[in-house]
Amino acid sequence: MIQCKKCGAQLDINTRVCPYCGTVNDEAVEHVEKMQHFEKDYASTKKAVYTKAKTFSKGYGDLSLLILLLVTLFIAIFAFGMNYSISDKLAYDNYVKNSESINQEFKELLDKSEFSAFKAKLDTIERATYIRDFSPYRKLLELIRSFEEVQKATFDYHFAASQYDDPLSNLASNLNDYYTTWNLEYMEETEENYEADVDLAMTAFLRHYLYLNDEDIAALKSGMSESEIANMLFVRLENNENEVG
Repeated sequence: MIQCKKCGAQLDINTRVCPYCGTVNDEAVEHVEKMQHFEKDYASTKKAVYTKAKTFSKGYGDLSLLILLLVTLFIAIFAFGMNYSISDKLAYDNYVKNSESINQEFKELLDKSEFSAFKAKLDTIERATYIRDFSPYRKLLELIRSFEEVQKATFDYHFAASQYDDPLSNLASNLNDYYTTWNLEYMEETEENYEADVDLAMTAFLRHYLYLNDEDIAALKSGMSESEIANMLFVRLENNENEVG
């Protein structure tokens, strides 16, 4: 069993998406991809062994061919498992050895508000090592991800609206996701309160690109439905267009 990185629910290793909060289970996705790769190698090895076995003389008999096939398959499975385990162990050992400098790099990136760079580095370490003890950064990471989705949805609304059936609803949905995460109580948060820094960046973004005021943002934080958010955005965006026009 593994733990959902957002809500903490216990999940099976093959569960790609958390059924409780909808968060993608990166560890499950990587596990499935590696198993698919293994199954492909397994099938290829099996086919190669069988093809070569057919060229042997009949004197070896079916039993000899079966033994050869089983031995070869065992070696292939063992080699894959060793490679899989050794590479993971090396990645884990490297993190443990350099954990202090890595955490310092995290802090430097966050102090400079380089949130996307921080998220990319932490995601890379998690995928390489299967380490899941970054709990103090968990809410921060989810806020950054949601913020990036809001930025993308805003860009889509302003510059690529024709590619979506309802770009305003998409934007409202992503804003709702962000403030849902903001209001969630996490077991741990960063001591430096970097979550507040992300929220300051989000507030500045909403004022500049979606023309929201302090009352609008306060309403978002207090809790609004997606339809209420969409209506608010429609009014603000329409008012801005009329003022510009």
